[in-house]
Amino acid sequence: IIYMEPKGLGLDVLMQSWLERMPPVTPEIVKCKLTYYFDLYMQPCITYLRTYLKELVPTVDNNLAESLMRILDCYLEPYYPMEGRAPPSDVMVADLITCIEPLFIFALIWSVGATTNEDGRHKFDAFLRQELFANKFQNPFPKTGMV
Repeated sequence: IIYMEPKGLGLDVLMQSWLERMPPVTPEIVKCKLTYYFDLYMQPCITYLRTYLKELVPTVDNNLAESLMRILDCYLEPYYPMEGRAPPSDVMVADLITCIEPLFIFALIWSVGATTNEDGRHKFDAFLRQELFANKFQNPFPKTGMV
């Protein structure tokens, strides 16, 4: 048995394992998009959190990633096969393709951004809005309020 610190494995291993456990009807494009969004947003947000924000309760990077994946799993639940339930329709699968980016951002906010204090949430709001604008996020947030 080889023991490695979770930090030594990185977040990619967790994400790849999670992608392999996704519902069988998940289109490959959704998995590719999730990988892209994970690389684009997750590590910069965690780095920003660790560098500039104060957490109410200390967290570990892999737990933040797991939290994001669990939030997404809640949305993906209807896509898993279940006895007595009809399989997902083509419309549901198409909806997953178009909604995956906003769902990812929602999960990112509630997994990484929610761990900080009130002042940190305002800073995280400004940082994430800047990141989303720089990456041409298609569903911008309202100008007022926080993400």
